[in-house]
Amino acid sequence: MTLWKINSMENSYPGMWQRWFKHQCVVVGWYSGWGFTLTGPSESQGWSRARNALNAIQPGDFIVVALQGHRVGRIGQVTGKAVSDDDWEPLVPPSRSVSDGEMGRRIFVRWDMTTGPDDRDLVVLLPEDCRFTSGELRPTICEIHSVSLSQLKAAVDAPSNWVGLLTHFDYEAALSGYIAAYPHHLEDELLPHPDAKIREKVFDD
Repeated sequence: MTLWKINSMENSYPGMWQRWFKHQCVVVGWYSGWGFTLTGPSESQGWSRARNALNAIQPGDFIVVALQGHRVGRIGQVTGKAVSDDDWEPLVPPSRSVSDGEMGRRIFVRWDMTTGPDDRDLVVLLPEDCRFTSGELRPTICEIHSVSLSQLKAAVDAPSNWVGLLTHFDYEAALSGYIAAYPHHLEDELLPHPDAKIREKVFDD
């Protein structure tokens, strides 16, 4: 069994981690219609590295969701994949700017609900002795060698490492920021729109 890390790009796709949690999957983009095919030559180093990982991941492997600031979400065990060029099912719906949607290659997981915080609004700030290397943090998805699964589970399970998903709070935009991060507190099953470009309209005045 192999331990993998995948980045949840919350700045570009707000609420993406919570969507992954709900849909029991983790997801990458690179739509084949834009030239990012699972086989054949590739001019993108990032896509070449990501597709190598997608091909290597197998059921039974473990994946941890990485957030900014050395934070992680849940650990999940891989149950299957839908990553081929014909499997595109975007979690970011199509829009004027992205007609095919985004984040559509899915890896299905079963989240470990016995390890880590019970509250889905909490994530884990990894202690310094259990952090990924810069080479592991940079790629969208990659294998983890610097930390063992047992070390990671111990860090995730320690309440002293639990922090809020929204760690920095801007008081001038407190209400907007809170609703954007936790819309399910207003109504069950609400999720933030996962495209930052169209989620909120800002007026000059």
